[in-house]
Amino acid sequence: MFTVICKVLPFSIAAAMLVTLISMTFSPVYFLSASFPKEVFTAKMLSANALNVAEQNLFLPRITGFNLKQTTRLIRMVDAEHRIEKQQVKQLQAELNQLLLSRINAEQTSDTLTLNLRVKKSVAWPNEYRAFLAKGLEFAADFNKKEIAGYVTWKTDYLKPLYVFLTALFVACGFTYGLFVLKGKT
Repeated sequence: MFTVICKVLPFSIAAAMLVTLISMTFSPVYFLSASFPKEVFTAKMLSANALNVAEQNLFLPRITGFNLKQTTRLIRMVDAEHRIEKQQVKQLQAELNQLLLSRINAEQTSDTLTLNLRVKKSVAWPNEYRAFLAKGLEFAADFNKKEIAGYVTWKTDYLKPLYVFLTALFVACGFTYGLFVLKGKT
């Protein structure tokens, strides 16, 4: 039994590592995170439903000022496979707003609000995200919007690739063990 495990484990680990690398290629594990203390927001912003990101049009105030080229560039940054046909600027702006709203989620604790935006990693995204937050959120009068840069960082969801690796490892162990058992019987 021990010798079979010693033969099975290297193949299983190699297969699990390959599956993990492939999954990380097509499913990014990083996201932009902006974590603010609640003191930086206005009282209106902190009201009961104001922190619902989907209802708040976080991105729309900035998107409406974009021209066709800027809107198309951001749509391609969010979703490279998105089909952009000959549409009016307003239609593309609405699509961009929906794409961004589908990729953001809010996490709220008693003293902080964290907004996570899941986009492909790019040098341009932190600046774009800061600009969206500066225009879309209502900050307190004493908060300097230039300080938003200190609150926005790239973060990684390490549990996602770990889950993929462990699942692939167990499946590969079972499959490889089955092959060794069948090989031994023939």
